[in-house]
Amino acid sequence: MYKLAVIACIAIYAWVVFQFFARNLILDSDYPFHAHTIWATSNGHLLTNPFINGGNYLTLMYGGPAILVGGLLYPLTGVYTVAILLAIAVPTLWYLSKRVFECLTNKKVARLAAIIVLLNPFTVYFFLTAKLPFLWAICFALASVFLHLRGRNLFASLAGVLAVITHPLAIFLLGAVLLLNHDVKRWLKPFFLPLSITFIQLLLFFKPIGLSMAAVSIVNVFIFAVVMGVVFWLKREAWPFCALGLFVSAVAIVTGLLRLPTLPTAYFDRVAFLTILLLIPLAIRKMECLVPFAIRKMKYAFPLLFLVPMTLGMVYTRAAPAMDDPEVYRTLPESVLENLKEGYVKYASDGSALYELPRLGIKFSNSGQEMFEVENIDPVTYAGRLEDDNVSYIILYGEPPDENSIYGWYIEEKIIQELGYPLIYSADNLKIYVVPRQKQTDNS
Repeated sequence: MYKLAVIACIAIYAWVVFQFFARNLILDSDYPFHAHTIWATSNGHLLTNPFINGGNYLTLMYGGPAILVGGLLYPLTGVYTVAILLAIAVPTLWYLSKRVFECLTNKKVARLAAIIVLLNPFTVYFFLTAKLPFLWAICFALASVFLHLRGRNLFASLAGVLAVITHPLAIFLLGAVLLLNHDVKRWLKPFFLPLSITFIQLLLFFKPIGLSMAAVSIVNVFIFAVVMGVVFWLKREAWPFCALGLFVSAVAIVTGLLRLPTLPTAYFDRVAFLTILLLIPLAIRKMECLVPFAIRKMKYAFPLLFLVPMTLGMVYTRAAPAMDDPEVYRTLPESVLENLKEGYVKYASDGSALYELPRLGIKFSNSGQEMFEVENIDPVTYAGRLEDDNVSYIILYGEPPDENSIYGWYIEEKIIQELGYPLIYSADNLKIYVVPRQKQTDNS
């Protein structure tokens, strides 16, 4: 069964990596965003990115180490740089997981636990949605935990800093060490510096988001709450951490209902994954005790009987649809491209245009549009935002949904049509609207 699990793992990740190379830029919207950032880095824009967010986006705000490596590779690997970095992350994640688990349990359980790290729906989802900085942050954090368990705290601290700089959520994997040993003073020796840097990152770059339940992912909150329950089942002495997690979940729901600034619940599934990662060997031991004696010989294969079908389902559902088509932007008429270069473009969708158009000299006033950013906004306020951001054109991409759709770009298109902005281009599910310059008209 273990050998079959290894074969299944290799087959699944061969398929996942193939998706990135065969359907480059169209599998998930995170892929072109990271491809764009890597391209900007390779062109020397290490501090600010002049092509998105009105030229105010900090290029290395997060994902710095991974993006820098990608910037060095880009002249050789081009548009496939993200695919290559994700492919390298697969064996790296497996190897570092196995080394950490070997410090916590015997080699047989550690070997199975490392396979489970890869062969579960969450990890497959993170790869399929191209969470490049997050995945490499996990790798660096695992290296930090391994060094800490081996007593090399200085190097553990440096690896921890590398992890949180790559993605601040890595602090939750470093914090999960407290579930193994509740000695806070011992934990602070290697991880105080990464913890301090994480707080600085949160204060400088990240803010509470959303003013309604549209910003609250109920599914992610539920996943997080379930994981807190599982952690309590595995480690009863960890009840203070579990209680805190459930309290945070309740706060996120209540603040969303009250339309107050709420927590970024879109990340709760990742926090849940990081929280329970180091407890996988303990979970295997617990399940061993629950398996009847008659099938005791299959005890280590028992978790795989549940994980493999769910993982295969994730591969099927996430790899099936194509988000968009880069050729739509590569074949734009020259006259349209010249118009778009005249001012800032508001990209009211999320996809491959983030990589394709800036390479042609087009600048975005934003880096994509989330649906809650335009939910229930009135046309006058919307027009004022476009004026403040000096937007000249609006790009919308997507298949026409039904009239009850909640897609942000569809809500936005209805506002645009209500304002009467002229449509200057429409082909292959791509629409481009021109924004009249009201202030210029008033002055004239």
